[in-house]
Amino acid sequence: MVMLEAKNRFNGNTVLKPQYEPQIEKDKVKDKKEQYKRNKKIQQKLLKKRFKTLRNIIIAFIIGVTLVARYGILYSMQKDLSNINSHISEVEKENENLKVELVHYNNLSNIEKVAGQNLKMVPPDKDSAIYTDLSYNNFKAENSKNHIGEKHNAFLEFFSNLKKVLF
Repeated sequence: MVMLEAKNRFNGNTVLKPQYEPQIEKDKVKDKKEQYKRNKKIQQKLLKKRFKTLRNIIIAFIIGVTLVARYGILYSMQKDLSNINSHISEVEKENENLKVELVHYNNLSNIEKVAGQNLKMVPPDKDSAIYTDLSYNNFKAENSKNHIGEKHNAFLEFFSNLKKVLF
């Protein structure tokens, strides 16, 4: 037998004659709550996805900025290095030029020429030359050591006075 209407439906034993209470409204409320929970979970999942995406974008941005900053630092260091290398090469060229000039001025004939023309010096004669004996020790060693010690003591005294004044 097929029930056409749900009016005569019984739950349980027919001996007790249970009262039929329709569950439609309770089911609707329960379905709404479940639907709300499902929607809430879906929204939370979407929010988590958005948060993860935003977090990854921020991390990528920070890494990119860091890399660009490091490359900028490396570029400036490389530029400084090339400037220093060019300065070193200029100093080396100048050093070589000074060595050439030193060899030119160290030449004995050039020294005699400059002494005669610019300084009005004349070459010495054998008659005007004076010879001295430098083997005799004209200086006393004790006085020079004592004099150095006095300078050292005066120097220490000066700094101790300066320290007292400042501190």
